[in-house]
Amino acid sequence: MQTTANLGLKKPEGTDVVNIQDFNDNADLLDNYAAATATLIGTKAPIASPALTGTPTAPTAGIDTSTTQVATTAFVLGQAGTTAPVMNGTAGIGSSKRYARADHVHPADTSRAGQADLMAHLAEDANPHGVTAAQVGAIPTSQKGVANGVATLGSDGKLNSNQRILPLFEPGNMILFSSDRRGQVNDDVWKECVRIKMNYSGTFRITFEVITTTSGENAYGRIYKNYSPFGTQRISTSTSGTAFTEDLAFNAGDTLSIYGKTDEAGVPFMRTQYYTIRAKEYAVQQEVL
Repeated sequence: MQTTANLGLKKPEGTDVVNIQDFNDNADLLDNYAAATATLIGTKAPIASPALTGTPTAPTAGIDTSTTQVATTAFVLGQAGTTAPVMNGTAGIGSSKRYARADHVHPADTSRAGQADLMAHLAEDANPHGVTAAQVGAIPTSQKGVANGVATLGSDGKLNSNQRILPLFEPGNMILFSSDRRGQVNDDVWKECVRIKMNYSGTFRITFEVITTTSGENAYGRIYKNYSPFGTQRISTSTSGTAFTEDLAFNAGDTLSIYGKTDEAGVPFMRTQYYTIRAKEYAVQQEVL
């Protein structure tokens, strides 16, 4: 009796006696083989999206291959660029299939400032380009935060009270300030009779009266600025008073004073009163003495 080459199944020949057990043995062999095959197939990866384990291998594609073929690690490493980066060039998307290695280095362009040089230049505070204040329109420190200067803001974001925007006054006939307050001296040296703090800048028309308490005796008056002689010395021998007018320039913050004296100490008294300050614009002066 012959048998099959793989499973050894019995194949009765024409002269062999047919034995039922032979058929049963063949059936058992086939059943066992089918079960073993099914078990083996269950351990294999599926064709669709196989989850391989271990270290699967595949044929390595040639350099620059661009197909659906599996890329092995050897292929990936083989695609690394082999030329050094260029220093300068025209920007472009590029068409190479090669990639740059993580540790690649571009050549240094010594014709351009490096990062260190740039940062050092930015930190330079000694005016390396020699720019002048006039070229950038710088404002002198003396003009910042002062009356009639350049305004600066306080912590509340508002102008400080001493930084009001003020006009430059010119002589005129509109009364800015007037007073009939009397000041007097009876000394032969100049002494202050009246003091006014000027809040604005410009040239003002100032009028004041000089009175003597003894007819015929000289009484002297003069305008001072910041406690120094400024106006013309005036003389009156009138007991009813003589008015004098001068156009004089003052800056905001200056002190305008009227000083007086007599020819000798004691008598007569020199008096000044009925003084006014006039200009073309409206403002308020503040008498402080």
